[in-house]
Amino acid sequence: MRWIEPGALRAALQFPIANARMVLAGAGLYGVVFAVQSVLTLYLAAGSSAAGLGALIATLAAFGVFCVVLAGWGRVALGMQASTPLGFQAGGDELRLIWVAFLVVILSFTVLGTALVVLAFMLAALAMIGAERVGMSEPPEGFINIFSLFGPGEWAVALVLMGGFAIFSIWLFSRLSLGVPATLDGRRVRILSVWPLSTGRFVAITLSAAAVIFPGLVMILMINSALGTLFGIAPASPQSLVNANGDVTGSPLGLAAISFVYGGLKMVLLGAPLTGLVCALYRIYARENAHRLETDKTRQL
Repeated sequence: MRWIEPGALRAALQFPIANARMVLAGAGLYGVVFAVQSVLTLYLAAGSSAAGLGALIATLAAFGVFCVVLAGWGRVALGMQASTPLGFQAGGDELRLIWVAFLVVILSFTVLGTALVVLAFMLAALAMIGAERVGMSEPPEGFINIFSLFGPGEWAVALVLMGGFAIFSIWLFSRLSLGVPATLDGRRVRILSVWPLSTGRFVAITLSAAAVIFPGLVMILMINSALGTLFGIAPASPQSLVNANGDVTGSPLGLAAISFVYGGLKMVLLGAPLTGLVCALYRIYARENAHRLETDKTRQL
């Protein structure tokens, strides 16, 4: 078992550099929509009802643009020929990725939602044990923080349960991660049909993704903090520019400019490397799987 995929890591880091023009174009396209979304979110927080509908439309548009950019980057990362000068289009691949996202959300909500309900019942049972230990015979009135009832033993069990849920969640998303490149490569929606490719590779996929995400995520957090300190505008939370009276205290134009840069940087530092990674992982595992099937067929002969 491999702990990490060095070839996929190299491909992930090289992808934004080797395709700088396309990556910057996609980041700029997303940055525009993200800027509009941030400004509308600002006015929604200020109490504008019209901005609510606009923010919803902008959010859907941002998702659509993200799928267009992801499809364009994914085709290039898989070695396909770009059909337009910048590699972006609105066609079958993009529609299939929207379906992939929808099905992944439904599947994740069903599986993780069920697991979360089970976890909640287990934590509630631990709270009841803790309540009996401290002599609480009657249920309290109003809201109570159940974690305040935990003793060392309950905390140990709770941490094991929550850690197990977190690992299960990561495992599920790592198994679903190859659905995007598989859909682009097969020209049809593929999620569970590509599941065998990730069998036994949870650790390699997770650690490889963490190695790609961590540096970019740290930089994004530092940039958001620096922008908030220097300009008083945190693009990750535009509602912070609204005071308690519902008045906008900052410049919407400044927020739009900073959000454009911030949204673009997220795509460059996180979106592009992750696209390169999952596409490289798919190509590696598909090749290994094909070789294994060919070897098994040869042995049978």
